[in-house]
Amino acid sequence: MTGKIVSKSDARIEGKFDGEIEIKGDLTLGVSAEVEGNIKARNVSVGGKVKGGVTAGNLLEITASGSLRGDIITKELLIETGGVFVGSSKHW
Repeated sequence: MTGKIVSKSDARIEGKFDGEIEIKGDLTLGVSAEVEGNIKARNVSVGGKVKGGVTAGNLLEITASGSLRGDIITKELLIETGGVFVGSSKHW
């Protein structure tokens, strides 16, 4: 899919998406997720691949299967063993 996702609740993505994502709640990117674009959400869990900037109001988690290539802004950052992060980070 290509476009923009805006939601006031939690969301989960499994699959490919190109575009901007703005979630008021929590965003979970499953193992099969491939996202290219900027993400903004309260909490973000990356289990798949992300290319783009991520702003998480509270927690950004990169799981053991996750890969994030881009700049991030978050209060808390958790990277599990095996998780990949390439970019710069700023903390609130």
